[in-house]
Amino acid sequence: MAPATTTLHPSLLGTTLKVVTWPARFSSPAIVDACVVAEVRRLMAVFDVYDQGSELRRHRAGEPAGPELLVVEGLAARWRSRTGGAFNPSVETLRQLWLQAEAQGRPPSDARLAAEVADMTAAPFDNLNAIAKGWIVDRAVDRARELRRAPRSLLVEAGGDLLHRGAGAHRVGIENPFRPYDNEPPIATVEVSNQAVATSGSSRRFFRVGGARYGHVIDPRTGRPVDTIVSVTVIAADAATADVLATAVMVLGVDEGLRLIESEPEAACFIIDRDGERTLSSQWPAASGVADSG
Repeated sequence: MAPATTTLHPSLLGTTLKVVTWPARFSSPAIVDACVVAEVRRLMAVFDVYDQGSELRRHRAGEPAGPELLVVEGLAARWRSRTGGAFNPSVETLRQLWLQAEAQGRPPSDARLAAEVADMTAAPFDNLNAIAKGWIVDRAVDRARELRRAPRSLLVEAGGDLLHRGAGAHRVGIENPFRPYDNEPPIATVEVSNQAVATSGSSRRFFRVGGARYGHVIDPRTGRPVDTIVSVTVIAADAATADVLATAVMVLGVDEGLRLIESEPEAACFIIDRDGERTLSSQWPAASGVADSG
């Protein structure tokens, strides 16, 4: 296979977008890269919860939803039902409540959390990031693969979401959520081919309330940040599914999370709990490099 071309694009999807192209004989990495970035930018204008002019925000203000927003809302609704509410993109009000708690230096009261959770039951989805980011990566890769001179192999990564399509395989490293320094080698690696990988964790993003630290993943059923799992890496057929499953397993915990993963025929996961214990689902690739817990 021809050498890969890698480009980085800061400030897309809330992170740095990475595009890796293995060109076919007549394909242009620059054209493929431009196609991916254009599609990501177009879909960000649909789903960006922080952009007052996005389609999502305008829909919340009463405008009709377009076809792409309806598709993702439908997927989110099915996953909310499928996970018993562990995945629920209506947590923006809870996130804002915990940001307010940071500023005030004390956690929200049980009564306030219970009231917010009760209000979420019939609330529209207010932040689709936990599925939309993966879905956008899927669509961007699909769009590039439709080019007349499509690449032989293509990988797009946005933060913790990654999708590979085409020939060959790609090795993905799994970072130690307890790492003492940023450039520590990965604690495990796995090869993916025509698959997606998503990681959800609390080591980089968190709320600090008073002297306590809380992970950024909130359980929609209780309103409280998740505290039993610190990292979940999921392999799935597409990035949207991997995205959802990684979040849902974080919320469900090890036992329920594994049951969910095992019920998905093309999914596998690598879980690290708060005590550092590592749990692999039955479909996690046997040849992957998993270091000892040490």
